[in-house]
Amino acid sequence: ITPGLIDENEFLKVINPKADGITEKFEDVFRYADQGLINYIVGLMINKKLIKVQYNDFWEWSESENTRKIKLEDLKLGKSPKFIIHWAGTKQLFFLNNTRSDLIKYFYDEYYKKVKFGNWKKFREMFELRLIASLKTFKHSIINKIRTKK
Repeated sequence: ITPGLIDENEFLKVINPKADGITEKFEDVFRYADQGLINYIVGLMINKKLIKVQYNDFWEWSESENTRKIKLEDLKLGKSPKFIIHWAGTKQLFFLNNTRSDLIKYFYDEYYKKVKFGNWKKFREMFELRLIASLKTFKHSIINKIRTKK
């Protein structure tokens, strides 16, 4: 990774920075778009031959056979697989509905055990996630109603 190859101007092509946050210029294309925007910008830069990207296979989907074979007891003993589990695309807002949610919950709980005021912070995070999810659902239901009326 070479820092500085993607500058602010590349992002300004697809986002509108504002004092109260950032909006996407192409909201119909990039919904909830942080990763999508980065993928788009990187793709454009590859096409312009400004950067090169190499694929390294270091992850497994949460539904993969290798992920299914992981034993939670082994993780607790410090025996970890040699890959990262990727939940993107399958990720539920509340991880208990995810494939292998036992693994997510284990690491989530371990993290908050080590954080000062971890129980409080975990509670606050879950509350914020539920609030944000409700607000986003409400926002998009209104947007969809407006679009269907046009």
